[in-house]
Amino acid sequence: MWLHLATRPLRLKELQHALAVVLEEGQRGNIDLDKNEIPTQARLLDWCLGLVIVDEGTKTVRFVHYTLEEYFKSDNCSNEYFPDHYRLAAQICLTYLNFCELAVNCTTKYEMAKRLQDFYFLAYAARHWGQYAARLDCSDGVDRLAMRLLRVGSGCQYPHVALPVLYRALCNDVYSYYPDFDFKFLGIHAAASFGLKSCVNELGKDNIWDIEDSTGRTSLSWAAERGHEAVVRLLVEREDVDADSKDNDGRTPLSWAAERGHEAVVRLLIEREDVDADSKDSDGQTPLSWAAEAGREAIVRLLVEREDVAADSLDKHGQTPLSRAAEGGHEAVVRLLVEREDVDADPKDSDGRTPLSWAAEAGHEAVVWLLVEREDVDADSLDKHGQTPLSWAAARGHEAVVRLLIEREDVDADSKDSDGQTPLTLAAMHSREAVVRLLVERKDVDADSKDNDGRTPLSWAAIRGHEAVVRLLVEREDVDADSKDTNGRTPLSCAAMIGREAAVRLLVEREDVDADSKDKNGQTPLSWAAMRGHEAVVRLLLEREDVEADSKDKNGQTPLAWAAWGGHEAVVWLLVEREDVDTTPVACRGLIS
Repeated sequence: MWLHLATRPLRLKELQHALAVVLEEGQRGNIDLDKNEIPTQARLLDWCLGLVIVDEGTKTVRFVHYTLEEYFKSDNCSNEYFPDHYRLAAQICLTYLNFCELAVNCTTKYEMAKRLQDFYFLAYAARHWGQYAARLDCSDGVDRLAMRLLRVGSGCQYPHVALPVLYRALCNDVYSYYPDFDFKFLGIHAAASFGLKSCVNELGKDNIWDIEDSTGRTSLSWAAERGHEAVVRLLVEREDVDADSKDNDGRTPLSWAAERGHEAVVRLLIEREDVDADSKDSDGQTPLSWAAEAGREAIVRLLVEREDVAADSLDKHGQTPLSRAAEGGHEAVVRLLVEREDVDADPKDSDGRTPLSWAAEAGHEAVVWLLVEREDVDADSLDKHGQTPLSWAAARGHEAVVRLLIEREDVDADSKDSDGQTPLTLAAMHSREAVVRLLVERKDVDADSKDNDGRTPLSWAAIRGHEAVVRLLVEREDVDADSKDTNGRTPLSCAAMIGREAAVRLLVEREDVDADSKDKNGQTPLSWAAMRGHEAVVRLLLEREDVEADSKDKNGQTPLAWAAWGGHEAVVWLLVEREDVDTTPVACRGLIS
């Protein structure tokens, strides 16, 4: 039954604790964990007659074969083998959570961690009991157990231990189970988040219908986000509930429902006079903006048809609902918005980026196609940093989008941004081999263009150690394999400095590359590799006859001196063993003995 119902794979220890819960007809069951009731692994597997196994790697319990899991999922089998399974699961979870030791106030992170460590089923039961109870709306024996749990904390400073655990799951909190701030998340919030109407109704009688949690969210906000229409309807019909309340981030129940795509709840809320259908949160996003970002086409359609909703509103970043939809690749929403007369298909945000730019960066080919086909969209628009949609697509390696853009006459395939970097430079920098190959084959692309620092695509590929891209570029006649940047450093020098052995090997084997070139400070590739302690690169360079092992830079420092200063013992040994390296100056300064 548990494997059939579980929302995620159950670990062995979790399942052992769940099976230790004793439910007695007409009684409340065991009031604390009875360790004598915890089945051993062998006993557990024995009970299941070979139908389940324990994965020794993950220590999770699963069906012996996926076909068995599919068999149990069918409605007929589910009802036949597991009658009343939702009620039973809810009762087991709630009985576990109501154990006396867990019901004691939990005031510190240590206490929380200790309970989670000792009670293996706590995390799962706290997060999922309400999903099982919601199937029954807390009826037939479940409501009493639920109310015992939910009432803890209503009149106390600290809630039941299960509530912070649930809160963490609801908020996807990656930090601790128990926050540092004054934590407040009551039973009515939990009941609303699970859609337990009867529990919300009962708990609200303590005049906490509209009470806020630590983040300013009300029961209505939680119910709206989770799409529980019945609870939302119960709450908004009360005069003491603010249907348009804002949380600490300025978000309303409508905003949450719109983002999550709960059409029935959205429809219920926007029909009310006391709900602002176009309210802005602290980031300036409206319910429409959130729906567009999440790709909720039905919600977007509902909202844009209203006169009190601005279809082209700007948030604090200057982004519109269209920008958000394009960035997310939601083609249907983009199409719906650009076809409206009150929507600008080519707006620029605070960074100068357009919906096309966002779609290109994310690689959403269908959205890019939809936008560039429009006459009112500049396919080659520049943002504040001089980057075009093609630049962004090339940097991210979206070959299909790059191909689509460079085939257009209104797109400059070799445009430079504010750093002097072209789409090819960005593609080489980020090891986008397929995009590099696409671009260098074009006549209108300079395969050896220099950016503001004098670095070429080859230089960047060498710095990043992208062997395939380096190989592709150095084999071209229109690429200078030994070009110098503004500091006088060659691709080989850059690769040696960073320790890119494969790139160094490719470059030093070429006749058109000076393996011992000096930059503006007189440092050679060997000098840089020795300074950084790149033993493999130093060894590779020392094997060449055209590399001077004891060359001095403008400060009089040799590769040995740099290696000694850096404490790179292996490199020092490589150099001092050579007859052509003078160790005297370094020894005199006490760098080596």
